[in-house]
Amino acid sequence: MTPGRLNEITVASGAATTKRLRELTERGLLERTTDQRDRRSARCGSPPRARS
Repeated sequence: MTPGRLNEITVASGAATTKRLRELTERGLLERTTDQRDRRSARCGSPPRARS
């Protein structure tokens, strides 16, 4: 899922979504990767250890 899509779903501001994503990433609960087709875009998902 992209941060922009998450923004749409949660109806939060871009700054609020960025802050939440940063905090979750720092805690190891979220993994952010660069989209291979469009390097300007990021993808968010659970890290491998959170899936098990």
